[in-house]
Amino acid sequence: MPVLNASIPEGYSPPFATVTPTDHTAWILIAAWLSIAVFLFFCLIRVGLRLTLSPGFDLDDYSCWAGTLAATIQSVLVLGACSKGLGKETDLISSRNLGSLQQLYYTSNFFSLLAVGLSKISVIALIHRISRLENKNMLFGAMVVVGAWVVGSILAIAIQCDFSHPWILVGQKCPGISTRWHVINGLDIATEVGIFGLVIQLVYPLQMRLRRKLTVVYIFSFRLLVIILIAFRMSTFDTARPFLSTNPFLNLAQHISLTQGQQAYVLIAATVPAFRNLLKSLHTGFGGMSAAERTYGYGTTSIWSKFQDDPPHTQHHKWFHNPRQKPRKFI
Repeated sequence: MPVLNASIPEGYSPPFATVTPTDHTAWILIAAWLSIAVFLFFCLIRVGLRLTLSPGFDLDDYSCWAGTLAATIQSVLVLGACSKGLGKETDLISSRNLGSLQQLYYTSNFFSLLAVGLSKISVIALIHRISRLENKNMLFGAMVVVGAWVVGSILAIAIQCDFSHPWILVGQKCPGISTRWHVINGLDIATEVGIFGLVIQLVYPLQMRLRRKLTVVYIFSFRLLVIILIAFRMSTFDTARPFLSTNPFLNLAQHISLTQGQQAYVLIAATVPAFRNLLKSLHTGFGGMSAAERTYGYGTTSIWSKFQDDPPHTQHHKWFHNPRQKPRKFI
C-alpha cells in the first residue's frame, strides 16, 4: 500500500484525507462539501430574487428550499459516515464504528431520494405557476406521480437486505438490491423526460415566435443533463455490486460521490428557470405574463383567464382590437 512519504514543508499541514487503494474517503468528502457549497449558494440566489426582483413565494420556491434542506441533511449524514469510515476498506473500520456507519449511510439514501423528488416537484410547480388554467390538473397529476415515485423508492430501499436490520450491508446477501436501484433510476430518468415533455406540450400551442419557444424549451432542457449523471452513477453501483457483502464502502465511494453531484445538480437545475431575466422570453405568451402583470415575477394571473367568461369569438377581438389601449404584441 502506497504511503505518503514526502516530507511536509514547514508551515504546512498534512492533507485532511489521502486517496489510497484502501481509502477513497477523500472523493466523498470533496464531493459532499462542494455540493453543499453549490446548492446552498443557488438557494441564497433564489431567496434574493424573491425578496428583490420578483417578490412573492409559491410552491415552486417552498419545494426547492425543502429539497435543499433534505440535501443538506443527506450531505451531513454522509460526512458523519465518513468520520466513521465511509470510503474505506472494511478491515480498516472498527467494529464499533461499522454499525453506526451503516445506519448513517442507509438513512442518507432516503434524504437523497427526497431531495431529488422535491426538485422535480419544484420544476413542475414552476410550470404550474406560469401555465394556463386548462393545464393545471395535468400538472397536479405530474406532482402526484413524482410523489409516488419518491415514496415507492424510499420503501424499496428501506426493506433492502435483512428486514430485521435492513441497514446492514456487510455480511448480507441483499437479493434484488441491484434490480431495485435500476428500477428507481429508470423511473428517475422517465420522470425527467416526462417533465421536459410537459414543457414542450405547454409551449407548443402558444402564439409565440419559434425562437421564443425554443428559448423556453432550452431553459428547461438544462435539467436533462442529469440523465448522464444517473446513468454513470448506476454503472458505478453495478461495478461495486459484487463487493457489497464484503467491502461495500470502499467500492461504493464513486457511487456516493456521484450521488452528491446529482442532488446538487437537480437543485441547481430547479433554480435556473426561476431567474427572472431568463424568463423574460416568456413575455405575453407562456403563462400569461404581460408588462402589467409581473407582481410575482412570473405573473400570477393568466391572461387567458381574463376572457374565460366571454364567448370565444369575442376573446380574439378583445385581445387584438381594444380601442382604449394600444394593441399588444406576443413577443
